[in-house]
Amino acid sequence: MKSEFLTAHGKILLAIYSNEGCTVKEALERSYLAPNTFYKAKDELVEDKLVVEKEEQRGRTRVKRLYLTEKGLVIVKALQMLVDAIDAISKIGDNMPHDTLSGVNLQGAIETKRTEKSRKKEVMMALLKIINKITAVEECAKVADIITKAREEKIEEKEVIKTLKELKKYGIIYESNLNCYKAI
Repeated sequence: MKSEFLTAHGKILLAIYSNEGCTVKEALERSYLAPNTFYKAKDELVEDKLVVEKEEQRGRTRVKRLYLTEKGLVIVKALQMLVDAIDAISKIGDNMPHDTLSGVNLQGAIETKRTEKSRKKEVMMALLKIINKITAVEECAKVADIITKAREEKIEEKEVIKTLKELKKYGIIYESNLNCYKAI
């Protein structure tokens, strides 16, 4: 997994999504996590009803398989969009020689080629980063603080409000108090 911003929970969800019905061992290997980290996060995902663990009997062997719930599927699809956006953005500079980059207004090129869908992904990712930064030092991220930080990222207030509603709808963030958000 190229995107290093993912939590253990996100890595496990993506591992199960890419191989629905995988064994616990397979999910552990695909998530590239330490066993203790994996099992703690997996148990939390099961407890939060994002993942279901089903035991199968094959002869004398018992195997536990992991499946996403509907809620887990919604979250992992949104998460996959964010991962794809980050990976695509990180490749922009890698695909161009240094001399070409210095002579091109890269920001202008990105703006003209950006589709509505990719802009939406970028805004979601930026807002998640903002919320995580704020909640690292405060109990929750107030909408006013999110809007202020988003303006620094050139994201308009209207777009912030719309995207916060979508992130909440997908279950990626939740409203802990009135107008105060936390990421899951």
